[in-house]
Amino acid sequence: MNLNVAVFFGGESVEHEVSIITAQQAMNALDPQKYNVLPIYIAKDRKMYFSTIGFLRDMREYRDLDELCKKCTQVTLAQVNNTVAILSTKGGLFGRRVLANVDFAIPVMHGTYGEDGTIQGFLEALHLPYAGCDIFGATVGQDKVFQKRILESAGLPIVPWFAAYGDEIDDCQEEILNKVHQIGYPVILKPARTGSSVGIQVAHSDREYLEAFEETRQFDEMVITEKTIKPLVEINCSVLGDHTHAQASVLEQVQSGDAEELLTFDDKYINGSMAGASRIVPAPIAQELTEQIQKYALKT
Repeated sequence: MNLNVAVFFGGESVEHEVSIITAQQAMNALDPQKYNVLPIYIAKDRKMYFSTIGFLRDMREYRDLDELCKKCTQVTLAQVNNTVAILSTKGGLFGRRVLANVDFAIPVMHGTYGEDGTIQGFLEALHLPYAGCDIFGATVGQDKVFQKRILESAGLPIVPWFAAYGDEIDDCQEEILNKVHQIGYPVILKPARTGSSVGIQVAHSDREYLEAFEETRQFDEMVITEKTIKPLVEINCSVLGDHTHAQASVLEQVQSGDAEELLTFDDKYINGSMAGASRIVPAPIAQELTEQIQKYALKT
């Protein structure tokens, strides 16, 4: 008997489109011999939509989101007879229809109101098992200020950094610039709780920094400033498990065209630079450094 797996994606964050792309990859990777895939699309107005016809599995349909929603059924989820059911929001003669029952969920939400623990809390309230980290892991993973403070307190090495509220630049500009000078240019500015390069800027001077800060604070109430690492080598390490037992993956080195600057949102998802980046697995680094990175990943 196949498991009914609901894949949640979309949402109202600035990474809405990224979530759609990731969800298609996730749904296509699920073995149809083992799983019945139930796509649940969350529109930018937070309404959830479901379809058994296949509209939500066709990337071409996402060219017109309003039209796509009209083709699908607006739904909600609820506990019905000790199982989690997908219900149509519009009631019929005999009440709201149960469109499907859900055994397991895969949240593929990017950014605010999804990746930050919001969707995990929703699934926890339904007592619906789901993939990925729990509420606390999601919250800390999304909020770079929380994350950096926790890593620092655990003795893990991180680059020089500081955080400031976006409105502090209006009254404390000189104090903030003094902190930047202590780190030294070039620096990277990031919104505390976004990803996919949204709102991320590199500054090489005070003028560039103030312009970048103004741009970055549009995306979050807190702005992080970090020292730029040059030359930069990106090494990825995944971890599977929990505090009782966890395993670090082999390392992956990502090589992109311009190591001096960041990949933009368009580079990653529109122009295809991210897909075209060469990935070396295992990363061609010394065994001692490999083990050190894996150790840091497990401790994190």
